[in-house]
Amino acid sequence: PASLANDGVFFLKPLFLLACALLIGTGVWGLETNKRYFENEARAEKHLFIQYTVVTIVNSFAAFLETPQIINAFKSKTADGTFRDYGDEPHKVFGHTLYDALPEKVGMTIFLGFTIAVWFIWPLLLLDLKKPRQNEENDTVSEATRLL
Repeated sequence: PASLANDGVFFLKPLFLLACALLIGTGVWGLETNKRYFENEARAEKHLFIQYTVVTIVNSFAAFLETPQIINAFKSKTADGTFRDYGDEPHKVFGHTLYDALPEKVGMTIFLGFTIAVWFIWPLLLLDLKKPRQNEENDTVSEATRLL
């Protein structure tokens, strides 16, 4: 939806829509690869390589396409001393969501809570702390090795 709401140059809309579709597709494919990783590790590694490559290339091209808009914004700031003011009006298509109706403090609190949950709490929940450690001499280090 964000790519469709882009008010910039017309030809960028389909490119950003394609980029979003590719990133979503590789993300879903990555989840499937992760689920079936140990069935065929060599094949899974090849798929992960392809997925990371696609994500890197798509994001690099998206950044390249955004560069002229960013340069124009800074040129405008250099000329006028301020960035262009777009007003306080919500976006005509996507500007009437619950998030837009909430005060900024509430929105930032939700954002920080989500960030803390995804970056700190969720990874800790992925650790398997119930399994006893084996003798460290016999441990083989591989991608199947438990962290703790």
